[in-house]
Amino acid sequence: MKRIGIVAVASATALLATGGLAHAANSGVGWKLESGSPYYIESLRHHSTYTLSFVTKAARDRFTPYLRIPVAQLNAMPEVKAAGITFKVSTTIEGGTNLKNKKYCAGPRNHIMFTLAHRPLNGQKGMSQAKPCYNTTDNSAWGGYVLMDDEYWNSAGKENGWFSSDKARNTAMTRNAVTHELGHMMGLDHPDPSSFDPKENKPVMTSPNGGYLNANGGKYTAADQRGVRKLVSNGG
Repeated sequence: MKRIGIVAVASATALLATGGLAHAANSGVGWKLESGSPYYIESLRHHSTYTLSFVTKAARDRFTPYLRIPVAQLNAMPEVKAAGITFKVSTTIEGGTNLKNKKYCAGPRNHIMFTLAHRPLNGQKGMSQAKPCYNTTDNSAWGGYVLMDDEYWNSAGKENGWFSSDKARNTAMTRNAVTHELGHMMGLDHPDPSSFDPKENKPVMTSPNGGYLNANGGKYTAADQRGVRKLVSNGG
């Protein structure tokens, strides 16, 4: 089964550490935080704007319509609003030099930069790669890079049926794949399937990609949203 994967950030900056602050109960029914090695992301910083930008124009053109879906959903969550947290899809092209030099955590605070790459996770088919960074003072999400496997689209930028031969289903699952990687950048990990509520849709953060089978088309499920609420409540 095709998976969306993440790997450890190989080179650290002063913003990263080998350990982190501890919070209890960073997992629950259908959700889990990136609160263990190597990331230690446990919170979203209050009164902050998280900017989603792009390394290339092609990435901007490709991902903007996908990212608007989870961004609108996140910004509408009462807990996110109350914490003064905003997610913004930018038109900015940035971060190409740092990406080329593998300085994944050298970018500006709270900037999450998306790009296209061919099999970025060790050449494995269908595997995208999130490279999240965190702030050591409060273990909040800092930013970093998302490398989406270009195999989900053809050369013209159209979905190529990677996930399903049914057009509507394929579109929903491709949207979910992008939303999944954004979840990693915020601090959501792959939850333990034994914690799922069988009455709910599988979380988008599910891996292997059973969560992508949901027809929610790029929106976080109830379980994923519980994880976002925990990230918000851990923040300050």
